Amino acid sequence: MLISIFSPKGGVGKTTVTLALAESLSKNHRVLALELDFSPGDFISLLPSLDPKKNILTYKHDILSAVQRPQGKNFDVVVGGYPGEDRYIKREDITRCVEILKFKYEYVIVDIQPGIVELVVDVLQQSDKVLVVAEENFITPVARINALLDWVQVNNLSDLRNFVFIRNKVTNKELVYIDKVKHSLKLVHDVPFYKKLKGYDDKRLQKNIRKLAGVLQNGTFRENKKSFFRRIFNI
Repeated sequence: MLISIFSPKGGVGKTTVTLALAESLSKNHRVLALELDFSPGDFISLLPSLDPKKNILTYKHDILSAVQRPQGKNFDVVVGGYPGEDRYIKREDITRCVEILKFKYEYVIVDIQPGIVELVVDVLQQSDKVLVVAEENFITPVARINALLDWVQVNNLSDLRNFVFIRNKVTNKELVYIDKVKHSLKLVHDVPFYKKLKGYDDKRLQKNIRKLAGVLQNGTFRENKKSFFRRIFNI
């Protein structure tokens, strides 16, 4: 199963969700987390045992040689390239790498760079699910999500039925700004705000992410009911 983790805005916890999900699923499955964030990504800082030189750019023609196992973990990773060096890798290279990794692993979880770049268009199209990570503290991220989904739909880049929402750092169960996304994606999971979060493997976060892992495995997605009724009654 190919799962892409995406947000049009940085700093919403996209990478934390990626690694937390990899940690959770790796208890019973072969899992790899793939970093496709050249802005730069955070895998190296969050997983200090990794070798930054062993990345997708260096091994784009032999992706399995780029696979690393973080110290003390049950999942594998492939690190993204250095900032600005994405020009040295082609779209077809990434597509080929993803296809090889999908053959070896039960779950490939891809940390997508904020804002869609050409390199990842095929990855989004291939994804079984695209988890759009959003916060509701500000209206700006939701406006960006609207614009991005419009662009995806107009250019026929992916099936929006595969796109679903995850709310991160939730302090209020009521939907506020996310309910105004006109495409009305399904809201499949809420991640609460945790004070003094110790990282993606924090026990509190892991307990929550196990529920998301169960949803993905079972394919049971609940409707965003508020958006549904607002769409029906045009309010």
